[in-house]
Amino acid sequence: VTFLFFICFMISLFRLVNKTDTEWVAVRWGLVDQSFFDSIMNPFVQWLRSFAMIAESEYFRHHPKLLEDYVTMLAQFVTWVISLVLILVIIFLFTELLKLVQRVFGCKLPFVWPDEMRWWGRLLISMDNL
Repeated sequence: VTFLFFICFMISLFRLVNKTDTEWVAVRWGLVDQSFFDSIMNPFVQWLRSFAMIAESEYFRHHPKLLEDYVTMLAQFVTWVISLVLILVIIFLFTELLKLVQRVFGCKLPFVWPDEMRWWGRLLISMDNL
């Protein structure tokens, strides 16, 4: 299983390095409409661009195309970090909900699910040790 995850990681890394389009995955998959996505991301990208211009970097002044690449990469990285935080919050809330169901209502779930976040941490450490 670990080898399979390694292969998936290498494929995604190869795709990331060789990727030339700048279309966001959420738009491509149809999760978000392009106009709605642009209305949210354009102010954020403009803010990043103005922040980079405040730094008054000679490098970006001589290479304006690289500034656009930098702003796009930074926006994608920030979006990735925010999505990771949201996923962890969703897992936390779902874990707390199942703990509430098990302890307050006395329902026994037909499957094993971590009922505290420390069990998720231990599971991640166990997976890392594989």
